[in-house]
Amino acid sequence: MENTPTSHIEERIRAALPEVAIERVQVLAHGDDPGVEPGQTAVRVLLGRAGRPEGPEADKEILTAYTDAAGRHAALKQLSDELPFIAWIEFLPYLQDESTRHGGPLGRGPVSRFSIRGGGMMNAPAARVEERIRSAFPEGTVERVQVLAHGDDPEVGPGQTAVRIFLSRAGRPEGPEADKEILMAARDGVPGSRLGEVVNELPFIEWIEFRPHTEDETAAHVGPSGEGPSIRISPREQSQAPRPGEPQEQLTPVMTRLGAADLTAVDTLIAAGIAGSRAELLRWAVGRIREHPAYAQIQDRVHEISELKAQF
Repeated sequence: MENTPTSHIEERIRAALPEVAIERVQVLAHGDDPGVEPGQTAVRVLLGRAGRPEGPEADKEILTAYTDAAGRHAALKQLSDELPFIAWIEFLPYLQDESTRHGGPLGRGPVSRFSIRGGGMMNAPAARVEERIRSAFPEGTVERVQVLAHGDDPEVGPGQTAVRIFLSRAGRPEGPEADKEILMAARDGVPGSRLGEVVNELPFIEWIEFRPHTEDETAAHVGPSGEGPSIRISPREQSQAPRPGEPQEQLTPVMTRLGAADLTAVDTLIAAGIAGSRAELLRWAVGRIREHPAYAQIQDRVHEISELKAQF
């Protein structure tokens, strides 16, 4: 926290957002919240309800009113300059009893989170991302949008944001064949869709996954939400593709599954700055193995075994 007193951080937050009805400010260190990595400091701002009742709809109204306010981004940019060590600032509607927060414990319900470290707004608030995603499709195409951060889904790494789009069935019954038709239509491009244009506005999105909407996600074919039939695209990989004429390293996608202990080890190394993502960390680990002197000996043995097999 660079030895900055908590009271000073709260004072600067309130001063930067004078027109915002702030009920409470929480300054979080590692161990206070699962989303705060070792050595990080984060801030959670609980917004006043301004007479609105507690409930999902009112919570969404509060966050929308906050994110749509003029000058909001400029105020956050000012905070990033004054408090550069803050990793992220999260805005939540205030609740008398946090255990009743919709969607889960504190930090889970409707939320807008801004990544401050490095300057500017790296992650748009979830409500804004959902709004932009919905605007990319004709009305009635999208049933539901989930904006996922690290901790919301095992496949979302530290510092990443992903989107899961549930497509309307448009009168189709639930079942494997209908699901396949919906996904093929999404793959081939929904008529009138502006997804490519919107994706360019949201370059920080790690991946976007399309799934047919089901009334009961636990009964989705093949498994729970996130495991049924789906199509996934990676805007970030597309945006980082080399231009024509540039040298290109041939990379092969490899799917792997890690247990809880291994995943924690990977995320810890990312937090330590060894790599920027899980994929990058695994490439780094394989590279370290390849540099080990014993690897060359293993290569020789494998070559000898292959030659012996060829003699049979």
